[in-house]
Amino acid sequence: GVYGDIDNGKYWVKQSYENCTLMATAMSVAQLNGTVGVPSEAYMVALATATDSVASPGQKMYLAADIADGVAVEDAVVLLNTVFELEAATTKYPGTTDDNGDPVPATQQDGQMALRDLQAALATGKAAMATVASSGVWSAAINGEPSGTPNYFDADHEVAVIKVDLVTG
Repeated sequence: GVYGDIDNGKYWVKQSYENCTLMATAMSVAQLNGTVGVPSEAYMVALATATDSVASPGQKMYLAADIADGVAVEDAVVLLNTVFELEAATTKYPGTTDDNGDPVPATQQDGQMALRDLQAALATGKAAMATVASSGVWSAAINGEPSGTPNYFDADHEVAVIKVDLVTG
């Protein structure tokens, strides 16, 4: 099946800093509100640098535009729910931890569940974000090249997902 709408690509917002989570959040807001270019990257950076973090209490969500520490997904959910008054939640797969509190690695079955949940969200017109391994994205890009030591397992990049096409890939 095909889920989502490729035309939602018009809500893409350029990422200039280590702020992929903020830009995926901006895309989601724009998509749900039908506002191309609003909110802007400058607005999102100003908002996150002025807002207290829930993921790192005692800090702001975003410390500065030119640093490597981006915004936590938990903080993006707070922005979506409170500032933009949109219903947002985050789901982790498998969502369980071991006796030490460390995350249990996801299985292929967890991945299939995540894909079904993503398809359901897109089919009902919701905006969706996902955390992915950036090496996989760069390797798949036309003329793209992964870093010298690509890591295809660590989820280190937030994206807005606008369409899933299981028919043509």
